[in-house]
Amino acid sequence: MCDLIISPQLFNILLKLYAPHGTNIVVNIQEQVVNNLRFAEDIALIANSEEDLPTLVNLVHQSSSAFGLKINITKTEVQAISNKDTHLNITIDNNNLLQMEEFTYM
Repeated sequence: MCDLIISPQLFNILLKLYAPHGTNIVVNIQEQVVNNLRFAEDIALIANSEEDLPTLVNLVHQSSSAFGLKINITKTEVQAISNKDTHLNITIDNNNLLQMEEFTYM
């Protein structure tokens, strides 16, 4: 089995097909409704609650799997931005995603 590498442009075209559109899990940022930010082959999912984030992750995982794409578990991280101590328990294929206190996008 060989790994297929696709260009960031092709990745973004494909991502438009399976990104979590049509879901009511969104965040309002300066009057723009979003639930993901993309750059090259990276995606940052955004949710208002710790309950919604696993749903978004699962939607992207299921949709990307349908196209034969895999999420790199070792490069995938989660973060909670909250006034309270929040522990996120988000998994992909029974693998817990690492929760980070700080996150640099890019």
